Amino acid sequence: MCSAGFARFIVLGLNLILVILAVACLGFGIWLKVDDGAQDMAGLDAIAPSSMGTAAVLFIVIGLIIFLIAFFGCFGAWRKAAGFLLVYIIIVGLILLFQIVIMIVVATSDSAVAKLKESMHDVVNEYDSKLNDSLNALQTQFKCCGVDNLTDFENSNWWNNTKKADEVVPFSCCVMNETSKMPLNSVKCQTAAGEETPSNEYLHTEGCYQKLISWSASNQSKGIAFVVTLLLVQLIVWCAAIYLRIQIKKEEA
Repeated sequence: MCSAGFARFIVLGLNLILVILAVACLGFGIWLKVDDGAQDMAGLDAIAPSSMGTAAVLFIVIGLIIFLIAFFGCFGAWRKAAGFLLVYIIIVGLILLFQIVIMIVVATSDSAVAKLKESMHDVVNEYDSKLNDSLNALQTQFKCCGVDNLTDFENSNWWNNTKKADEVVPFSCCVMNETSKMPLNSVKCQTAAGEETPSNEYLHTEGCYQKLISWSASNQSKGIAFVVTLLLVQLIVWCAAIYLRIQIKKEEA
């Protein structure tokens, strides 16, 4: 049947694309894991080195999961294997359901933003310059300092235990040299941080929470469009796989 052939084409074609993307994701993760120079070459120099191992493993795991799911779809469509298609339909159906539930929870949760701010305060309070590379990376990337402002560090573990006498804020609060990724002028940065009205010439004075909210708002429409498109594509492939399996079972009967 023409319609069954078209459904087979959709399932096979889109899952072949997923296989290619999965292999690329897997290869990228392995590259990050084994090559010390991969971070700079990939343009990920703003990410803390200690976080790159986790990121590499994440790419590898995601790549493997996508590859396995796409394999069931490809093999099932190519060989007209109803059993493989059934496994594929169940897995994709569960993934779709999970995504929809997550979207509903996030959209209807009034406490999501409050929890974000609370979590950021917890990270700042536990901050230690040697252990919290993720916060340093966030402050460097978004050009911000603290949650609301630089005074948030006054109650932190860093402030009470490990900061130097001439330090008022962590180095990542300072304006960085784009080439060396070090503060333009550490002395002037720390001096500004100690002033009642800090200058922003050498110091980032805006809090990271507001920066993240602004970034999220400016990218909201793109994010929604991406998520909706992704869900529609998954739904189309899922329905095509169901239809194809029904037709295969009819042929076998």
